[in-house]
Amino acid sequence: MRPRNTTAPVLRRVASMCGLVVALVGVLVVPAAATAGARSSATGNIDNGPYHVALGPDGNMWFTHPDSDRIGRVTTGKKTRVKEFGAGITRGGGPEGITAGPDGDVWFTETGGDRIGRITPGQKPQTTEFSAGITRYSTPKGITAGPDGNLWFTEFGGNRIGRITPGGEVTEFAAGITQGSSPQGITAGPDGNLWFTEETASQIGRITPTGEVSEFKVSAPQPEYIAAGPDGNLWFTENEDGVGRITPAGEVTEFREGISGTGLNGITAGPDGYLWFTATGTGDIGRVSTAGEMNDDLGGVLDIDSLPLGIAAGPDGNVWVAEAGGNAARRRGHAGRRGSSRLRRRASPRAGCGRRARTTARRPS
Repeated sequence: MRPRNTTAPVLRRVASMCGLVVALVGVLVVPAAATAGARSSATGNIDNGPYHVALGPDGNMWFTHPDSDRIGRVTTGKKTRVKEFGAGITRGGGPEGITAGPDGDVWFTETGGDRIGRITPGQKPQTTEFSAGITRYSTPKGITAGPDGNLWFTEFGGNRIGRITPGGEVTEFAAGITQGSSPQGITAGPDGNLWFTEETASQIGRITPTGEVSEFKVSAPQPEYIAAGPDGNLWFTENEDGVGRITPAGEVTEFREGISGTGLNGITAGPDGYLWFTATGTGDIGRVSTAGEMNDDLGGVLDIDSLPLGIAAGPDGNVWVAEAGGNAARRRGHAGRRGSSRLRRRASPRAGCGRRARTTARRPS
């Protein structure tokens, strides 16, 4: 379900190594070496709620605007610039998921139009849409580049996994996927397969490049998005306030203690070796080590109505967050002591501060 956008949205960049946060109207940026108390104004304005964000093949950050049928680009150099592109996107398409393709283009899903879009970076980006082979009312959601040189996407409404070649040829896979499971997030795994979440079935799915599906049950309801971790495992968020880890063999471990945010959503591997995630319900960003230790002194860095959704690591050593409802208009680099009442420093978790995790080995269903 899409959160309602009630305030001016922003795209946020968080310095993962020292916990700095910068918010701009339109774009929120945090230089890794920001000076304490530094502020700046926006270089561009983002309207109508960015939902998901990804690092593009051109070294810039790209994001989706479902409500305005646009794709946005943010440059990541010394001057942050925002530009949006709507030409070639059918009205009502609702771009949502986004990823860099193996062909040097940026690919995205259109949930409202049952299409996959491709935008070619450059001075005048060109957009192409593909609908042939995609079942009507399938609601494409997540998308990722696969190990086979193709793009793979979830069909939330169609209960399928789709594959599209760089040339636009689509194949859909339904066999082996639980009926009504609502596939949502998807990522390429370290084992050469694609891994996806099944929100309403509380399962994690695995599909081989040839279309063979295995499913693994998790105990918490509503797994949302999934990302490959630096430890060779897959990590996923749970809407009911948890983070899960699944090995390529299907062993599931879930972590809940130490999470202050609610409504967990996006997740990404950060440049610091941690997994970073968004908590849409409370406007928080969290971080978890590969051992399952939560760093919960990240709470309160966003506004409660900012609605952080997608999250991705950038080329600048920072983590970028798309806020569907953020109204921040500031940039503050806090490099001082940990525990600031306004912007808390993201310190590395201390040894022994994690909890004992519940581990359950799951066989493919």
